[in-house]
Amino acid sequence: MRGLVVAATGRLKWQPSLEKISKKSTTFVIYALTASKRIEAEMTHNSDEEKLTEEEIQLLAEREERHQRRLKLFATLERRMGIPEGFFWSLRMERDDWAYIVKLSVICEAALTHMLVLAVGNNRLYDHFSDLTQSRRLELAKQLGILSDADRHTLSAIAQVRNSFAHRVENLTGSLRDYFLSRTQEQKIDLISKLVQLEGTDKPKKEEDLSKHANFFRLQLFACCLRPIQSIANFGLEFDKGLGEELEWTLRDMYGQPENGYQKH
Repeated sequence: MRGLVVAATGRLKWQPSLEKISKKSTTFVIYALTASKRIEAEMTHNSDEEKLTEEEIQLLAEREERHQRRLKLFATLERRMGIPEGFFWSLRMERDDWAYIVKLSVICEAALTHMLVLAVGNNRLYDHFSDLTQSRRLELAKQLGILSDADRHTLSAIAQVRNSFAHRVENLTGSLRDYFLSRTQEQKIDLISKLVQLEGTDKPKKEEDLSKHANFFRLQLFACCLRPIQSIANFGLEFDKGLGEELEWTLRDMYGQPENGYQKH
């Protein structure tokens, strides 16, 4: 569809227009601009270029609807974390690679910290979890069974890139593209496998030329981050739902069930 969206594919092979990262039935699409604005621009374009078909417009509208639902989900996590709504999604526009990976990693660390606090049900442990290393937080998430192995591996890879890239002064003006190219073949395979959640024969081969991934490694970090962030946001929603049900059960025990149920105000 002529470059209307930007993303990466299952084995991370670029296509000229529509790209996406896909793991089994899960697909994340990164929008460079919202589909609605793209549609408006296409429909008002007066050149002789080919117009979008009705089917393409409908497809973009459906994707935009899913995108907006995802933004609303992220907003619930952003409110819980006390950061401006839309901050996470805006990170992809950060031009400086050093600032980009630091901010992305900090968001991941803060999100996981809040997840641990919810899991143990004790807000007083926030500072304790916050002071831990990300690897230790990920180990606790594993022990508590609140985050999948795949999501933990992705967050671990992001922390790994942050630590090795951001902690070197020369990278203040460096690029994530050059960082990826400087990795050994084994390190590249490990990074890609963890980020995109590949296992077994799906992993890149030792003889495979992985240098092409450097061109979209920065975008790959953000796109792959979406899955664990979405998992953490959903965990928070389930937690809030559980609190609401517990309150309703308490009210029923105390006052019985009203004819028309309990009204939310």
